Amino acid sequence: MQIPLPKHINENEVLYAINPKKDVDGFHPVNVGRLMIGDADYLPCTPAGIQQLLIRSGVTIDGAEVVVVGRSNIVGKPIANIFDAKK
Repeated sequence: MQIPLPKHINENEVLYAINPKKDVDGFHPVNVGRLMIGDADYLPCTPAGIQQLLIRSGVTIDGAEVVVVGRSNIVGKPIANIFDAKK
């Protein structure tokens, strides 16, 4: 699913229709909640890619202060939560 959706489509209905076990973007409320409590089966693809980019570039994340610009449900909030969980 590509967000944002056209205005005539109810985004919540579409999100709830996604099978949480097939939700690689982490949009389903079950997966959002699991990420928030640190119990995600897998990380949303874009934030996980950002994390891997930093790790593979040799950036030390542990103990670092991180600034996340933006708070979208797609990238900003999930990556902030991933970094917060590393404390």
